[in-house]
Amino acid sequence: MKDTAVVIIDYNNIFKQDDSEDGSNVQSLLTEIINEIKSDYNSVEHIVMRAYGGWYDKNGLTNKGSRIQQKLSAVSVDLFPVPNGNKTISGTLEIADQMFGVDGVWDNTCREKEGLPQLVVNTSNISRIECEKDDNKDVCPVNILKKFTKKRSKICHISNCQNTNAVFYRIEQKMVDSIMVCDILTYGEDEKTKVIYVLSNDVDLFPGIVLCSIKHSEVVLNLKIRTRQAINNNVHLDDSELTRQSRSLTDYSNYLYKFNPNIKISEI
Repeated sequence: MKDTAVVIIDYNNIFKQDDSEDGSNVQSLLTEIINEIKSDYNSVEHIVMRAYGGWYDKNGLTNKGSRIQQKLSAVSVDLFPVPNGNKTISGTLEIADQMFGVDGVWDNTCREKEGLPQLVVNTSNISRIECEKDDNKDVCPVNILKKFTKKRSKICHISNCQNTNAVFYRIEQKMVDSIMVCDILTYGEDEKTKVIYVLSNDVDLFPGIVLCSIKHSEVVLNLKIRTRQAINNNVHLDDSELTRQSRSLTDYSNYLYKFNPNIKISEI
């Protein structure tokens, strides 16, 4: 029985804008994690790395899922095995299409949803001087989107155009966060697991991380997040991502430490 380190990767959260064909950004980050495991957890002889995302739709593996699968397969060859003194650390890197300990692929984790969600205008951030003029109300994109997203049956304001909000669709991930939380807890129960890394900025995972750290205190929990500084150094994240993921390391630490100060939190 080999002591094992488990790395839970919220792929679309951490590598959202990673378009490198060779997977160099993925390999660079995961190499950092492997080196930390070698340094801090000398008893570990096997590393399990799992990438979570909406890989399957109603027809099977999505095109994106297939690309990521091929990319991770190529990266895995360069990552493992890992020499570590007089021993070798084995490992795997794969997309997570099954829950640990549960047979069967989770289909429909990627779904199309009809229509745009209703948008609410932040009035404090909008200049109304020109857009509120009668001649401009029907051409201002802000006003158009606000009206058009009120309901899916809303018809385009252009004369004789019968298009509705339903002409749009969006891609959503389903069950992915739940599967990650389940795996965090289940790996925590596995006697081989000595340390669990969670690579994500998603606060929806916090309850599972806290519960695992309390129920299985012998397992070390490491949360790796992207702070504003780390994100600013990553050219693959656009401005919207900078805003959405700009919480500081202190914000995360203060929130989690009130439940369990033994959770380790650091930036990547």
